[in-house]
Amino acid sequence: MPKALAVLFFTVTLDLIGFGMVVPLLPLYAGRLGASAPQITALFASYSLMQFVFAPLWGQLSDRIGRRPVLLISIAGNAVAWMLYAQADSYGALLASRLASGICTANMAVASAYVADRTAPADRAKGMGLMGAAFGVGFVLGPAMGGELSAIHPAMPAWAAAGLSALNLVLAALFLPESLAKTVLPAGARHAAVHRQRWQFLRQQGAPLILLLLIFMQIFGFSMMEVCLVMFTQKRLQFTAQHAGRLFAFIGVLMVAVQGMGLGRLSR
Repeated sequence: MPKALAVLFFTVTLDLIGFGMVVPLLPLYAGRLGASAPQITALFASYSLMQFVFAPLWGQLSDRIGRRPVLLISIAGNAVAWMLYAQADSYGALLASRLASGICTANMAVASAYVADRTAPADRAKGMGLMGAAFGVGFVLGPAMGGELSAIHPAMPAWAAAGLSALNLVLAALFLPESLAKTVLPAGARHAAVHRQRWQFLRQQGAPLILLLLIFMQIFGFSMMEVCLVMFTQKRLQFTAQHAGRLFAFIGVLMVAVQGMGLGRLSR
């Protein structure tokens, strides 16, 4: 693996471990502040909405000023968002921290663009696989660590996530080089051209649209489970934050096992 991609993989993994430490515990943490079930689900929805809105904006900015500065800015912003989360003493403050975190973690599109910049077309799928591996590691280690840290203090997972983001920022600042060539298209043109090509392809093909719909339905269902499972197990089975963390770590292990070993054999 090239050094630049190894550094990117490590920084993305740290980011996702921090995300995994906090997210499964969010319903319980918000419940301590008196949040209702609809308010708790709004915390998840607002985070995803910010990612949806800001992912293309981060992408266009990275075309203009480079991948590296955008990644550094967003990582620093995420560290601040986690600190706001840890110190939140009201639902409004918690919501603000989730909005900020959603804006900053929309940088995953820039991380994917970094991989595309650094890999030849023949190796691009393999490079993008690193992003999937980082998600797997984050979804296994994050919840397990967050559940155990919550036994010390409910805000401890958020402080740990802030610390990981700070470490992430230092590593990226020291070791992550710029990936975008000096000779790029004028501001925003490269990003816009890529999107035009994608939409043109989708209009010409029927099957990819159906596939996108299926993927949307799968993620929609998984997100519903992710939001509601912790509240369900707390009310029905009296699960604590530690139980929730271990449960989500178990789900992560199954996901990695199926994606890493099962799917390849089944597809062959």
